[in-house]
Order: sequence, then C-alpha cells, then structure tokens
Amino acid sequence: MPLFRSAVANTTVLIALAQINRMDILRSLVGIIYIPSQVYHELITSEVKAAVDKGINEGWIIVETLSSEEMKESDRYSKEIEPKKPEKHIGEAAAMTLHRRIKPDVLILDELNPRQVARSHRIQLIVGTLGLFLAAQNEGLLTARDIKAYMDILVSKGTKISKELRDKIISEAKKK
Repeated sequence: MPLFRSAVANTTVLIALAQINRMDILRSLVGIIYIPSQVYHELITSEVKAAVDKGINEGWIIVETLSSEEMKESDRYSKEIEPKKPEKHIGEAAAMTLHRRIKPDVLILDELNPRQVARSHRIQLIVGTLGLFLAAQNEGLLTARDIKAYMDILVSKGTKISKELRDKIISEAKKK
C-alpha cells in the first residue's frame, strides 16, 4: 500500500525522477498523482514526457485541466510567489490551485517560495523530491548511498541543491 493515497505534483519532481530513471519511486509512494495541464506542458524533454506518458497510460498519473475561475486563482498564486516574474511559477501555482480542488494527501513542490505561499494558504503537507528520497529510504526502496548518488546526478544535470540542504539530506539518510 502506498504511503500517500494521492498527491498533486509540480513539474520539478517529474523531471528529477525521470532524469534518474526512477519514476518507480513516485509510483511506489503515491497511489494517484494529479498534475495540472500546465505542469504537463512544462515537461521539457521527450525523455521526461515519455516517463510521464507511461504513468498516464498506466492510470496512476492523471492530468487535470483548471477551470477559468481556477486559472484566475492560479494567476494570483503566481504573482504571490514572484510578483516580478509570475510566469516562472505557472506550474507551481497551478499545482496549488489543483490541490485546493482535489484535496490530496500531499502537495509535491520543490522550490522554497512556492512552498511558503502554499503554507500561507493552509496547505500543510508539502514534500519535495529530496523528501521523497527520504520517504523511499524509509520504505526500503533506497539507501543513503542511492540518495547521495541521485543528488549528484541531479546536480550534474542542472538541479540546484544548496550545500546545506544536500548535507542535511545526507545526514538524515545516514541516520536510518
């Protein structure tokens, strides 16, 4: 049985897990993943899109379209996240909006500003890619060595992980 029955996910976790060829982590931890169509359209490579399409075809990833009212709400979230460049956060804002409609167990967001805005709107259970790695370790799916290796790969592919966060995650992983 998965750790979470359902989640709404932003683009970054899908990209990260596809880049390390470990979408199975998400599949093992979450029963159903909902993504807004804005997130689906942000998928940047055929590799990532193929991994997500496989989940869609298997029925554990569901793409949802926001209504026009929800789009207005999403636009407000984007402006809250980064007023000068709201277009950078269309996926996160759409995920927050979809979370309000679907009310899943968890919202999967990586970046700090969107997480803070989500919390200010009473979305409490938020996890990122690295948190999923730790959860996967708790479930026996990953080791501390795997987590370190996957962070190295993600950083080599352009993912920004601060040294402090990296050290914290490695320390947490080694405790288990």
